[in-house]
Amino acid sequence: MASRRTLIASSTLCLLLIIESSAASYPKPPKHPIKITAKSASQLLNLILLVENRLKTTACPQNYNLYDKGIGGRFCYRFVADFCRNQSAAQKYCQNQGGNLISLNESNFEFFRLRAAEERDFSDQQKGTHGPNLQTCRHFWTSASDYGRETRFRFISGLEIDPNSAVWVEPVVFNTGKNCVVMDGNNQYLLTDFNCALQMASPLCQIFL
Repeated sequence: MASRRTLIASSTLCLLLIIESSAASYPKPPKHPIKITAKSASQLLNLILLVENRLKTTACPQNYNLYDKGIGGRFCYRFVADFCRNQSAAQKYCQNQGGNLISLNESNFEFFRLRAAEERDFSDQQKGTHGPNLQTCRHFWTSASDYGRETRFRFISGLEIDPNSAVWVEPVVFNTGKNCVVMDGNNQYLLTDFNCALQMASPLCQIFL
């Protein structure tokens, strides 16, 4: 937020300098209001658009990326590939960052499935072949769970996942020991119902703008 306020303040100062420099060209205060020409209006509009575009790209906290694909919402996200915890600890981590574990939908699922593979590959390269999480932490937590409504998994956003959707590794079956959902690193990051207590997945955090 501080960077956004700094940017807005800088842009405002820039506009004031433009106005001041225009006024300085007059030897004394003009008798009539300064006319806004088509050229000056166009320049001002371009400046506003430039500031707006800059704000869009700096809206996310440090280490977060902006998701703004026109479908599936507009938010910041972060794969925390080196943090292997259970679902509760992963959720607390995201909450401390100002968000929650991610809520996916079928519009943006393919994008995040591919990004998950990229993030895990990068993490493995950073750790080397003997990294501590290479075998045990292959997955990413989502916010979905089916507590109190077995096999009806719902994200924090309120969206429920069709148990027969193609986003699952296989159709969901009744299993009281698997109440949470991960993006399964052993199955191309499709969704899998998972034991919430296992410390075998990393957070995928989401912050809505």
